[in-house]
Amino acid sequence: MGRLGNLRWAELALFGVLGSWAANEDDDATRLVLAPAARHAAWRAEQLADRLPREGHLEVNTVTQPAHPDLEEVVAGLAGVSGSAQRLVVAFEVALPALAASVTDLASQLAPVADAPSLRILPVLAADIDRDCRSGGGVLAVVLDGDPGPSDAGRVDHEAIAAAHRNALEAAGGW
Repeated sequence: MGRLGNLRWAELALFGVLGSWAANEDDDATRLVLAPAARHAAWRAEQLADRLPREGHLEVNTVTQPAHPDLEEVVAGLAGVSGSAQRLVVAFEVALPALAASVTDLASQLAPVADAPSLRILPVLAADIDRDCRSGGGVLAVVLDGDPGPSDAGRVDHEAIAAAHRNALEAAGGW
């Protein structure tokens, strides 16, 4: 239940970050992949909520907590990312792929009988995240192609951005 609650917390956090980015995004293509990704995160959070307890000391909101306290700082760091290319990199090369890996990892550890409801939905959630990553990756490739040349100070070093956020997420214990 703790891992499901953590995943739900991560989905809700990403819903907030991606939704905020989409609402404040100037680039139409970027907004058009961030907004659906945010809605999908909210949908996945609801699917996870349906598999969490509804009564007693373990009700849904009680177990919807980050697994590691440092994850809140990671999410705050994500929220501060600006620029279309940087947001696309962080969302579709770091945050969502790491979330998909955590969902897949959890599914591999569950018991077929006791955890059947979760085992049915987790592969669906992982596939949904993967679709978002493919959509975002396509837009990222286009945005990076239009990025200023290497001599410009504004050029996005997407590998360095991805590595920094990936390292922060891993240092916090991951999703």
